[in-house]
Amino acid sequence: MPRRQPDPVVRIPKKPPRVEVVWGDATTHSGQTSLADAAQLGLTERHTTGYLVAETPEKIVVAQSFDPDDATVDEVTVIPAPWVRTRRRGKRRK
Repeated sequence: MPRRQPDPVVRIPKKPPRVEVVWGDATTHSGQTSLADAAQLGLTERHTTGYLVAETPEKIVVAQSFDPDDATVDEVTVIPAPWVRTRRRGKRRK
């Protein structure tokens, strides 16, 4: 299998901005359900907030926490860009 090329990241900020991303995620339902009811199930709306690490045409990468002393992040969520409904930058905390 061919090796996947890394995504073109425009830049990786030294101090990533805060962001809120609203996106549609997969939904599961367990138990007996009629075909008609199953056809009506929708996506789950997620709200992810944190630090914008990277954004490409393919994905948005958000970290829950950021340590400015050693430029590391924790609890990283990678969201497929086509799934994003809205993205809003927040105010940076001092």
